Amino acid sequence: MAVDIKTLADAEAMNASYVSRVVRLAFLAPAVVDAILAGTVQSDVDANAMTESGAISPIWAEQVTALLPVKS
Repeated sequence: MAVDIKTLADAEAMNASYVSRVVRLAFLAPAVVDAILAGTVQSDVDANAMTESGAISPIWAEQVTALLPVKS
């Protein structure tokens, strides 16, 4: 059963815009998830930064470039 963002937001008494931003976190690149769990993302990356509108690209390679520190 598919549920659209507005239906989910209404069911949880939340703003649809916020739910849309949070749902995007479910589609993070595996390398980004690993880095978050290990505490090795860039220092300016936090929950607020990651839930800003347009903050997370749907393309995993772009997420890695934007969110993980540059390896030397």
